[in-house]
Amino acid sequence: MVRKIGLPYYMCAVLGLLLTACSQQDKEKAREDIHKLDTQSKAEARKLKQDFKTAMDGTSNPSADARTAGARAKLDQAGEVARQDSIKAGQKLDQAALIAKVKAKLASAVSLSAASSIRVDVNGNVVTLSGTAPSEDQKRDAERAASQVGGVGQVVNNIRVE
Repeated sequence: MVRKIGLPYYMCAVLGLLLTACSQQDKEKAREDIHKLDTQSKAEARKLKQDFKTAMDGTSNPSADARTAGARAKLDQAGEVARQDSIKAGQKLDQAALIAKVKAKLASAVSLSAASSIRVDVNGNVVTLSGTAPSEDQKRDAERAASQVGGVGQVVNNIRVE
């Protein structure tokens, strides 16, 4: 079965691209907008589901009851898929925001040329730094700066000194 990529995936991808060039205020506004859209879509899905159940509960025809059960199962499944996609989009948004915070902290803590050669990856609350730095001091400064960012639980420093 081929599954279409949903709106949350595209929203997350676009937001991820925008986060690298946005100010902190813009990032927070985008996060609030995504949260608002997510909340509204969930509320609309619940209302649609309730309206559907209410309309179908008055049916006494056995074949109609079977169709209703099938339709309810499909609706429940679609709701679960939407919920899972929403969770994934939220996680990707959180990761993108954490990467943006770490990059901003690196830019202010180490020289701009060193910060631009450092790659930041996030998995949960673990931040991995890779790339190159001109000195051991800047490598340590980058690790220290990343560890000071809220939401970072651990820093893996794979920066090479060149």
